[in-house]
Amino acid sequence: MRNIKEVDITVKILINHKFISDAPFKGDNEDFFVFDNIEDIEQIKREILHGTSTCYLVSGYRGVGKTSFISKVEHEINKEDISRGIFIKINTPKYESYSFLLRKIIRGIYLSTSNHYNIADLRKQNRNIIKRIELLFDRTFSDVEHLQKNSLKHEKVSSLNFSVNLKKLTILVIAFVVTGLNLKFNLIDVITSFRRNKYIDLFLFSIPAFWATFELFKYKKTLSKTDTEFAEISRKTLYDDEIAETQLINLLEDLNTIGLYPVFVLDELDKIDNVEQLESLIGDLKPVMLSGLASFILVSGQELYYKFNSAHVHDDALIASIFSNTVHIPLLSKKGFFDMFKKILDDPNLINEKPIQDYVNSQILNSNRLPRRFIHLIRQDLRWENEKAYLKLDDNDMKAYETDAKLLKIIDLLKEKELLEAGYGEGIIDFFTTQLHIWIQKIKLRGNSFFNKEEVYNIENDYKSSHPSWYFTRLNTLIASLLEKLSELDFLEKMIEKSEQDEEIIYYRWTEQVTIKTDINIDAESEFQSQFLSNFIKFESSLRKIYEDVFRNNNLKRRHSPSQMIKALEDVEIKPLRWIKDDDKNGLKPIMDLRNRIVHGESINLNDLDNAHIYNVQLTKIRSQLNTEYTYYIIKKNLNVFDYFITDTPFTPIFDCEAVHKTDDKAEKIIFTVNDIQNFDVDSFRRFMASVLNYIRDYNEKSSQGIYYVFIFHGINIKSSRDRTLKQMFDGTISDHFFSLKDKIVTLYIPKEENTDLQETVAKTLDNLLKKGFNSERIKDIVQ
Repeated sequence: MRNIKEVDITVKILINHKFISDAPFKGDNEDFFVFDNIEDIEQIKREILHGTSTCYLVSGYRGVGKTSFISKVEHEINKEDISRGIFIKINTPKYESYSFLLRKIIRGIYLSTSNHYNIADLRKQNRNIIKRIELLFDRTFSDVEHLQKNSLKHEKVSSLNFSVNLKKLTILVIAFVVTGLNLKFNLIDVITSFRRNKYIDLFLFSIPAFWATFELFKYKKTLSKTDTEFAEISRKTLYDDEIAETQLINLLEDLNTIGLYPVFVLDELDKIDNVEQLESLIGDLKPVMLSGLASFILVSGQELYYKFNSAHVHDDALIASIFSNTVHIPLLSKKGFFDMFKKILDDPNLINEKPIQDYVNSQILNSNRLPRRFIHLIRQDLRWENEKAYLKLDDNDMKAYETDAKLLKIIDLLKEKELLEAGYGEGIIDFFTTQLHIWIQKIKLRGNSFFNKEEVYNIENDYKSSHPSWYFTRLNTLIASLLEKLSELDFLEKMIEKSEQDEEIIYYRWTEQVTIKTDINIDAESEFQSQFLSNFIKFESSLRKIYEDVFRNNNLKRRHSPSQMIKALEDVEIKPLRWIKDDDKNGLKPIMDLRNRIVHGESINLNDLDNAHIYNVQLTKIRSQLNTEYTYYIIKKNLNVFDYFITDTPFTPIFDCEAVHKTDDKAEKIIFTVNDIQNFDVDSFRRFMASVLNYIRDYNEKSSQGIYYVFIFHGINIKSSRDRTLKQMFDGTISDHFFSLKDKIVTLYIPKEENTDLQETVAKTLDNLLKKGFNSERIKDIVQ
C-alpha cells in the first residue's frame, strides 16, 4: 500500500455552500433533496387522501432520509388538499410508559389543531369539540379536579326559658305583702279614714300578681326541633391510562366528524435499541392504532424491519397484525448522490470531470450510501477563502479517491451478481450492501497489517440474534466473494498459514498499487506493538497459571520471569512443539526476543513489522499447545494411580494419546484427544467431528477389545453463541447419529475462565471413570 505524501499539484472546486443542508426536508429547502422513491410517496399520499385510516411501517438505516420522506409526503398532501388531514409528529427516542406516550399524543393533537390554518372557523363552528381538546390537554398535563355538591337543609327549633331578677323580685314581694295586708286588714281605710269598696282592694292585690307573672317571672318558652336533610354529590375527574385512551378515541371521533383525519407520525423509533420495548409500545398502542379513526406511521430502523420480515414464520406474531403497508427507505442510488452533489457545485458542468467523479464515488463508499453521512463528509473537506467555500484535492488525494471509486465498483458488481439476481427485497439488499461497505472500511483501517477473514467478519460480535439464520449463510458467501475479488484484481495480497488442525488460514494485506486514505491516521508501528504486547500478556497469563498449578506445593514466594517459568515446565516435560522450533518466524525464541526489545524501548525495524501478524498467530498457537501439553501432564499423573500408562504413540494419528493398563491386557484402553475449541470454526469443527466419530464407529465394529474415548475441549465460552452451537452439534450428533457410541464417549468442556482448576477438573473426571467404570448413566453425570 502506498503512503500518501504531500505534493504540489492541487485542484480547487468551488462549492455553493448555501445549498448544503443538514436539516431534513422542510419544503423551503426542496431544491437540495433527491428522492429515489417518488412512487412510494405518491402511493401513500393517495391512500391518505382517498383511502381509510391505516397503519404504516417506514424503515431504513439511520441517516437514509426517513424523516425527510415523511415530510415530503406531508408537503405533497398539503399542496393538493390542505384541509384533509393533520400530521401530528411525535418523537419517541425512548419508550418510558404508555401514560407518557398518551400524553405526547394528546399534546400533539392540541398543538396541531391550535396551529391549524383554519382554526378560527373551526372554533366558531365546533366550539364544544375544540373546548374538549383544550380540556383534555389541560387534564393530561395538570392536576385538575372537577367537583360538584348539591345540599338541602330544613330546621325547626323549640325551647323553654326561665329567668329571675332579684331586684324586681324584692319589689314584687313587698308589693304583694302590702296589697295582701291591705286586703286583710283594710289598711288604706284606717290610714285615710276613707271607706272603700272591697273589690278595689282585691284589684290592687291582683296587680302585683300579674306583674310577677309577666315581668319578674318572665316565662319564655322556645321549642327547638332540628330536622336536617343534607345531600351531597361529589364528582372528581380522574386521569389514568384507560380513561385517557377512551377520551382520546372519543376525541378522534370528534375530529372525524368535523372533517379532520389525523395522521400520527411516531418518529425516532430507530433510537430504541431494545426490540422488546418496541413491541411493548406497539402492543400498548394497538387499540388506538386499529380504531380506524386515524392513520399511524411508525418510523423505525432496520431492527423492526427484520422483525416484520420474519413475522410470517412465527405463530400469532403481533407486528404482522398491525401494519397493512410497509415502506422501506432504500440506500440512495449512485445517481441520487451525483444529482445531490451537482446541485452544490458552483459550476454544475464539472460533474463529468474524472477527479469529481472519483471524489463523489469515494464519499459514497465512505458514507455507506447514507445521505446524511455523505453531507457530513463533504462539510469536513470544505475549505474557506473569505466568503467562498471550495474543495481542495491534491494528487495523492485523487489517487486515494480513484482507489475508493474502484472499491465501490467492486461492491456494485457483487451487489448485482449476488444480491439483485437473487431477488431479495430492498431492505435485505440494503443490509448486505451495508455489510460490504463496513467490511471495506475495516480492511482500510488495517493499514499495512495482515488480517484474516474473522478479523473483518465476526458473526458473534458484529451481528444480533434478531437476524434470520439464513442471513449468516449469505454473509459467509459474500465476505468470501469480496476477499476473492479484491485478490483477483490485485488489491490484496495473500499469505497462507496452517492451523492446529492443519487447515489453511488465509491472511490478506493491501498491495503496493493501492492508495488508501482513512479518517484515522494509522501508525503501523504503534499498532503492531500494542497488539503484540496484548497477545503476549495473554500468553504470559496462561503460562503463569499453569506454572503455579504445577508447582502449587513448592511454596512459591517470588515472581518468576517467563523464561524461568518455561525452563521449569520443560523440566517436568511440559514442552509444546513450538517452543523448540528455532527458525526466524516460528517458535518461542524469536517472539521472546521481540518482546524484550519492545519492553526495553529498543527500535523496531521493517522486518519486525512484516512479521508482526505472524508472531501474533504463533502466540495464539503456543497458548493452545501449552494447554494441551498441560492436560497430557495431568492425565499421566492421575493414570499412574490406576496402573495405567501413556504409550508413546496412539494407535491412530487422529487421536493424541492412548492409555493402557500396565498388567491387565484385557483392561479397557482409554483414548484421549485434546483440542482448543477456539481453533475451530463451524465448518472445520463439523469435518473434525465427522472424521473422528466415523473412525470410532468403524474401529469399534471390528475390535473385540473395549476402548473408551475421552474428548477434552479447552476454551469454551458458554456465553458465546458460536461455542454453544459447537457443543450442541457435538453432543447432538453422538445422540442422534452415533447412538451406539454414547456409552463409550466422555466429552469434557474446560471453561475459558482463568480461574478454572484444570488439575482438579481432569483428576475428578478420571477418578469417576476408572473407579466406577464406564456406563451411560455414569458418563451422563460426568459430562454434566
